[in-house]
Amino acid sequence: MLSCLSKTKGQKMANRFTDSRKWDDGWFLDLTPQMKLLWLYLLDKCSHAGIYKICPKLEELCLGFKPDWSLVEDVFGERLSFLEKDKIFLPGFVEYQYKGSLNPDNRAHKSVIDILQKEGAYKGLTRGLQARKDKNKIQVKVQEQDKKKKYGEYKHISLTDEQYSNLNNKLGDETETWIKAVDEGIELKGYKYKNHYLAILKWSDKDRKKERDPDADVK
Repeated sequence: MLSCLSKTKGQKMANRFTDSRKWDDGWFLDLTPQMKLLWLYLLDKCSHAGIYKICPKLEELCLGFKPDWSLVEDVFGERLSFLEKDKIFLPGFVEYQYKGSLNPDNRAHKSVIDILQKEGAYKGLTRGLQARKDKNKIQVKVQEQDKKKKYGEYKHISLTDEQYSNLNNKLGDETETWIKAVDEGIELKGYKYKNHYLAILKWSDKDRKKERDPDADVK
């Protein structure tokens, strides 16, 4: 028996609201079938506080594949955040389920607040959980996406401050080199990318694979 399953055996599945408008959302429609399935799975399997604990065996059983969480983080962006190595928080889930506000006087809401504080997600919602004037409710807002800045000689590369910081963490001194390479590629060949952050990571990854095996057909 899977350990992840044993903890929930016999428990009644929670009812929750779902936003059918996601099927008209360009971001959702552009996801691969696997990523669409994973997103729906996370919304169904996360706790009432929007927190999901990674369980590889259960994921493979339910989804038919093992998610690459480093790729998932890039694809879903600010729609999720890692609290720990094996815990994910979905801030938008909390906003949608509780209609944008949490009332500390409501037991169910108080439970969510306590969990978010314990897991460190409460503080992570900058511009997120803010007390109202009546001090009885907490307004929940999804963190706004940082405004993107232009990079590269031809200014084709659009990155948020967080994405630029992540590139520096992952690519180090090669960050500017790859920004320049992708920027010039767009200028010369008209490449079109919806996500320049992901494109830069893919270019660098292909280059590393080619260095390891020059004869490999890297696609």
